[in-house]
Amino acid sequence: MDQRHKQQLAQRFGGRMLRQRLERQRLRHAEWFRKGRLRFGQRSLNWFCSLINIFCRMTGIYRLGYRQFHRLRLTEREVPLRRLPPGFDGFRILHLSDLHLDLDLSFTETLVKTLRDCRYDACVITGDFHNYTVGDHRPALEELRKVLEVLPPPVYGVLGNHDSIETVPLLEQLGLRMLLNEHVILRRGADEICLAGVDDPNIYQTDRLDRALRGVPPGMAVILLAHSPAIHRQAIKAGVDLLLAGHIHGGQICLPGGFMVFRNDPSPRQFWRGAWHAGETSGYTSRGTGACGVPLRYFCPPEAVVHVLRCKG
Repeated sequence: MDQRHKQQLAQRFGGRMLRQRLERQRLRHAEWFRKGRLRFGQRSLNWFCSLINIFCRMTGIYRLGYRQFHRLRLTEREVPLRRLPPGFDGFRILHLSDLHLDLDLSFTETLVKTLRDCRYDACVITGDFHNYTVGDHRPALEELRKVLEVLPPPVYGVLGNHDSIETVPLLEQLGLRMLLNEHVILRRGADEICLAGVDDPNIYQTDRLDRALRGVPPGMAVILLAHSPAIHRQAIKAGVDLLLAGHIHGGQICLPGGFMVFRNDPSPRQFWRGAWHAGETSGYTSRGTGACGVPLRYFCPPEAVVHVLRCKG
């Protein structure tokens, strides 16, 4: 990342938050590649994924999981919001999350076929464009370019824990508008709503909701993007109308009935996947559009969701 881009990110993200993000990225990178440690870093994750891979192949269930990984579901749901202005009644938000596009390059074709004719007013991506937190991010960015060719603007995004802050200029060159503890105002005629986004609130903990909502007019409906639902308490306290998140993948590898075997988020159970409601805040935690670690899913199909906003009577 050159000095010009670093200065621009510091201005948008905040100098202290940028330094914290870069330092924590550096520490994670060092930890993952440190020998002789048994902590759950990159080496442990690679071994764990390898064991899952071997087990699934030996038991003959690999193909089943791989087919379910490609069985991407495009669903639609209505979301009544108390403060939604009439001009936004019927506004359609396509929600993607956890693409992990460099895990299995064949998934890009599945994604493009599913989304090619999708009708929406705005698309949002709640983080984890990459599968590998460290290393070369160019393969994921090249696959993302192919996906964005079938996604008309506007497309907004936030970073996940698998994404480095250095990729922001590259993501924006592809046509995404990244929200780094920032917001934009969406307009329809005379009506307006706020779309805000925060950085990863779980692993990096560099979210600043107060900064993201700075200058938002009182009483305006707020839709918040975050990689993880771990920010739910702050969102509820701030009066956010709708929180869209991901990160947990719905478990990705589940037992029959969707029972989660693995979970990577501290949020209470009600926030793990799907629609939820707390106080005046509605939310949706995506099961993830792609997969992480292994290109397998069991009893937890990937999803892309169109949230249709409705005025709450």
